[in-house]
Amino acid sequence: MKVKIIKAATMEEVAALIKKGKVAELPSIQQGWRFNFDKELKRLPNATGYLLITEETPSVIEGCMIFQLIDKKEPYMAFVEVAPHNRKDKKKYDRVAGCLIAYAYQLSLI
Repeated sequence: MKVKIIKAATMEEVAALIKKGKVAELPSIQQGWRFNFDKELKRLPNATGYLLITEETPSVIEGCMIFQLIDKKEPYMAFVEVAPHNRKDKKKYDRVAGCLIAYAYQLSLI
């Protein structure tokens, strides 16, 4: 899904993409994140990992989420986090978490 996030330094909109992430692509604590998304995805049944990346730097993860269907029917956003470089005062991008949360809502309607 295509989304727009905001570059914090200039307040300009940046084209971004939310895509399914493979276990090997998901971030971990060793990379400065608060969760081991790779391990969490493996242990959660009926769960899918999603990555938010920008079109200009698709190799850099800006945010990550795990969305789960409990009992294959109840939607649940198990984990959501912005990248370490998008936290606090010196963040690179804004609206990352909001886009992931909105996407989880959209998935819950489906």
